[in-house]
Amino acid sequence: MHVREAYNSSLIRIGPDLLITDNPEIIRAMSSVRSRFTRGDWYNAMRVDVKNPSMFGSRDTAWHDDIKARTSFGYSGKEVPGLERGIDDQVVNLKGLVRRKYLSTAGKTVPVDLARILQFFALDVVGAVGFGHEFGNLKADADVTGYLTAFRAVVPIITLCADIPWLRRLFLNDWMMGAMAPKDTDREGFGRIIR
Repeated sequence: MHVREAYNSSLIRIGPDLLITDNPEIIRAMSSVRSRFTRGDWYNAMRVDVKNPSMFGSRDTAWHDDIKARTSFGYSGKEVPGLERGIDDQVVNLKGLVRRKYLSTAGKTVPVDLARILQFFALDVVGAVGFGHEFGNLKADADVTGYLTAFRAVVPIITLCADIPWLRRLFLNDWMMGAMAPKDTDREGFGRIIR
């Protein structure tokens, strides 16, 4: 039975300062500008860099609203030089990869893991548009930055720590995050991206 049916509501209080919902409209309202709701401790698990907060991982509502307002132009695509060209170039690279390694013939079927190469595509678009150069995942047909490998390794741990309060306090405090979190000096994974 769904929680909504059990309580006849899609917004349920599960603790003194905790609400849970499965309704996207409520989530949008709770996350909107000037909302009276604040982000819970769960968001601490989404921090990648302790010294430089991200829009997603910050619990400071004033800072979040300020940075969201200042970066909103970039999300519209109008203020991003080379946006279309960066995406178009990666579409060409994606097509090139498929034609180079995964083209089936009448006599031979070559399987392709579309989810895998679309992750490469997404990261190469981010590199081209955000950093001015692709990461090269599509050309190499590999996770050249180690970002996806690191992501797959760390997500189960982050999820566990995010959902269990005592683990969150133990492992996701500033001291532990400073010791374990990615650094801009890392040669692979998240650190290479945050440089």
